[in-house]
Amino acid sequence: MNHPVSESTRRHMTVDQYLAFEQHSPARHEYLAGEVFAMTGASAQHVAIATRLFGATVAHLRGTPWQAFMSDVKVRVRTNMRDYFYYPDMLVISDGDRRADGGERMPFVRSARLIAEVISPSTENIDRREKAMMYRELTSLEEYVLVAQEECEVTIFRRRQNWHPVVCNLLEDVAEFRSIGLSLPLMHIYREPPEAVTRVAEPE
Repeated sequence: MNHPVSESTRRHMTVDQYLAFEQHSPARHEYLAGEVFAMTGASAQHVAIATRLFGATVAHLRGTPWQAFMSDVKVRVRTNMRDYFYYPDMLVISDGDRRADGGERMPFVRSARLIAEVISPSTENIDRREKAMMYRELTSLEEYVLVAQEECEVTIFRRRQNWHPVVCNLLEDVAEFRSIGLSLPLMHIYREPPEAVTRVAEPE
């Protein structure tokens, strides 16, 4: 889960140093053009939403040449001769692209088809701006999904639609993850939403 950290948690490393360090570190870190940032823990609500999303995706992909990973696989983005490594809350990659990226022996992927982040007030700016721009540098990426933690809202950005947002914000809505052929009702993500999350359609 991706959360901002204090200045004291920053380190400066090369990519090789970072990968070697991360392999043996008990905590996870993200790498932003030479700077390494420790990651903090996530709230119970964040974990619950991410777990439901991941579970539905895994069930849908069973028996297909696609794999879903939940916040334990790094994605590498290279842009303007600089490297960035992030831990998305969920990503989907094909078996073929995973092998092309180096298979299980590689500690990161570069060819995600779909990336999803669960956003909270403290991470929203990063997820909507920095990561949105960075992930689009992945030529394989077809959809970027933002799932709100504090309210019932799923926003989908699609490459084929020039990254224009498609917003679903009712429990009765269905989020269409077209890159993997999954239609997911929001009620399956917000199964036990707090009172602030529960919404009903306005009368016509």
